[in-house]
Amino acid sequence: DTANGLAAYKRLTTLFPASAPAWNNYGNLLERTGHTDAAIAAYREGLKVAPNDADLFFNLGRAQEHMGDTAGAISSYENAVKLDATLSEAWNNLGVLYDKTGRKDQSLASFRHSSQARASFVNGHFNYGVAQLRLGHTAEAITALETTTQLDPTNADAFTMRGESYLRAGRTADAMTAYKRAQQLAPKDPASRLGLGVIALQNQHYDEAMGLFNDAIALNPADGMGYLMAGRVLLEKGDVAGAVASSKEAAIRSPNSAEVAMGLGAALEKQGMLADALAQYERGMQLAPNEMQNRLIFAHLAEKLGAFDRARAAYQSAINESGGEAEARKRLAEIHEKNGHLDLAAGVLEEAIKVFPADGDLKVRLAETRYRQGQYEPAEASLQGALRVTGPHLARAHYLMAFLSYRKGNSPAAQKELDAALAIAPDMAEAYYEKGEIFAAAGKTELARQNYNKAIQIRGTYTDAILAIKRLEAKTSP
Repeated sequence: DTANGLAAYKRLTTLFPASAPAWNNYGNLLERTGHTDAAIAAYREGLKVAPNDADLFFNLGRAQEHMGDTAGAISSYENAVKLDATLSEAWNNLGVLYDKTGRKDQSLASFRHSSQARASFVNGHFNYGVAQLRLGHTAEAITALETTTQLDPTNADAFTMRGESYLRAGRTADAMTAYKRAQQLAPKDPASRLGLGVIALQNQHYDEAMGLFNDAIALNPADGMGYLMAGRVLLEKGDVAGAVASSKEAAIRSPNSAEVAMGLGAALEKQGMLADALAQYERGMQLAPNEMQNRLIFAHLAEKLGAFDRARAAYQSAINESGGEAEARKRLAEIHEKNGHLDLAAGVLEEAIKVFPADGDLKVRLAETRYRQGQYEPAEASLQGALRVTGPHLARAHYLMAFLSYRKGNSPAAQKELDAALAIAPDMAEAYYEKGEIFAAAGKTELARQNYNKAIQIRGTYTDAILAIKRLEAKTSP
């Protein structure tokens, strides 16, 4: 019986106080009988006499994790894998806790070690695949999840995640096969129905999608994802009020889901409830602080509402936490420019170019800023840099080079640059307008008129071009 078993194991620790297995066995039995605090004490006693026993550290970490001592458990697991790098379970548990505490890179590395330490360890491959998928590494995720299902062909969760990874890779047929296999293995699990519903929604099979999402709701009415996805169907069908109502139901059931908060925000934004949408985006940002896309969505709407300080802070945090996201830096520079801080905007763009030297658009934006500052030579150098990294295919760069050439009095070179811009972007109305200006200054009235009219034809109401034609008519009228 349990009492005699505990007494026997405790006696072994007395008879063999330096025996790590004795302390491990005693602690394990204490845990199994619900005495986790006593088990922790036993493992600690064992470590006093066997400080290099990896199993004692692993078991201590497991007990600490059970008691909610995350920091203590991480420390114990770290010690375990330092002493024995082949402990797959320790690596796996460490990865879970790293993920829980927002240490994504360390989590991924731990899951990789877990899968490598013992090739047959299913959880290591599964968690490694899920971590890769969350980071957007679809190919790596597919490989790990396929390995998982090869090792365990009855793992419904792995088939569901395979479906998601295939879907992200654009392999819709494979995704559908994986989701259907997951549904066969776990017919009462709503996850596979959600995945199949997403495929139906992408194919604009709205009734089929709604049926699958309603099935997911019926299987687990306490979860908000079915309601959220049903809301997306309604949004696609133009029923904005219904989408908002369904998304609110999702938020009631899953108040701590960042995806639900962002989905409700999108529905509210579509409804025109921009302040409420911003509040939901902010909540989504708070619930998933490592999801940079949430920060960008929040910042974009904050900027739209004129909340420039909040937008700037969100863009800056996206830059800081992502290691330098180009889009966030561009938007931050735009905010600085709107506030008249051209020096700050130029500084942000210069730092961004250091991180993303092959991003031609960043160089073009820096050139525009330098041009507004009256720094024409740095502007030209930046444009030349843009054309070097992208080849001659960046219309905006040619357009701005035309300005610089014209400023130097080199009209033929300016016209050549504008022609290059139009060859790439034939609907660039402003390029036609500038060509009209060059021809008008050269006294080539008819060519000027043709280019002004082309600009108006593309843009419709192009006030500067309309006024330019009136000036031409005034000059030529008797």
